[in-house]
Amino acid sequence: MKARLLLLVLLSVLTLLRWTWTASRAITPDECYFALCGLTPAPAYFDGPPGVPLCVAFGIRTVGADGFGAALLWPVFAFVATWAMYQLLAPLAGGRRAISIALLLNLLPAFNRSALAPDSALPVAMFTLCFLAASWRALESRSVLWWIASGLCAAAGLLFAYSAALMIPSMALILLASHRWRRELLAPGFWTAAALPGIVFAMLLAWNSNHGWVHFIGGTWQTAI
Repeated sequence: MKARLLLLVLLSVLTLLRWTWTASRAITPDECYFALCGLTPAPAYFDGPPGVPLCVAFGIRTVGADGFGAALLWPVFAFVATWAMYQLLAPLAGGRRAISIALLLNLLPAFNRSALAPDSALPVAMFTLCFLAASWRALESRSVLWWIASGLCAAAGLLFAYSAALMIPSMALILLASHRWRRELLAPGFWTAAALPGIVFAMLLAWNSNHGWVHFIGGTWQTAI
């Protein structure tokens, strides 16, 4: 318990330091563009799913039109991603190792850069870690509620990037390859989880259908892979 409390304290300090750094900089042109898009809520925008613009707009509306407001939620995403990493690893590797790896995550330059500037990478990583942690608990407890939680994480990640659509197929491959968990493919819990991101994906495809498939028009099969 003390170790987990220490981890929460350290993450809170890191979050405050990241907020302090973002408060010292001006808003960037990209962040202005995200804010302009997000201030008019929509199912998607020409650059992709709506998550990043809506989060930037929320921060600017909440604390002001500066670097702090634009990146307000990204230190929070880093906090949750680290905690999700701990929750994922604690049942597998033990509490101390899980805390060490979770703290190591915050020493990675790429992770820290993503925690200070709005883009889709950190939210997708956060929701992926939450999805894995919830799925593990669903498999261990055979709880439909944990499957619903994992489905909600996959659906939320899809609001930030199409790469989040790989979560459910990847989990299906894991279940198929596992003799222990293969029967979960026949249980309602997994398919309930799969339906939630399916709804979001259908919404994005409907928006694309009405806008000339703009999200994919510049891509190829190589970029998709």
